[in-house]
Amino acid sequence: MLHGSGAESITPYNVTTPAHTREEALTQIVEQSNVVLGGERITLALIRSTLPRYDHSTWREYQDHSKRLREYHDIFRREYQSLLQLYKTNERMLQKGDILFLEDAITGAEDVERNMHRLESLNLH
Repeated sequence: MLHGSGAESITPYNVTTPAHTREEALTQIVEQSNVVLGGERITLALIRSTLPRYDHSTWREYQDHSKRLREYHDIFRREYQSLLQLYKTNERMLQKGDILFLEDAITGAEDVERNMHRLESLNLH
């Protein structure tokens, strides 16, 4: 999801086209969930480093860091929305227990949003 010198989205699926089988749908969901979880780790790391950076950086360094955080957060949100869309698109062929494949990604997204909200409330995003 987030590699190289810039933040890029890598959702490899057309999230509006249903898979041909349940197994294919689950594979897509699991792979996209992994993308989301990787993005969660990067975004949370950037969030956690924002407060110390604000205290110990030049204003320019802080602005660069803040910009990078916003870019990664935007991509994280798009990847998470793609995951939810994949699930919704394939919902008819999935079984009730298959929602568990989203559990870690949902928890991670809630954590990211809670921490971003905290930064926003301090005007440090």
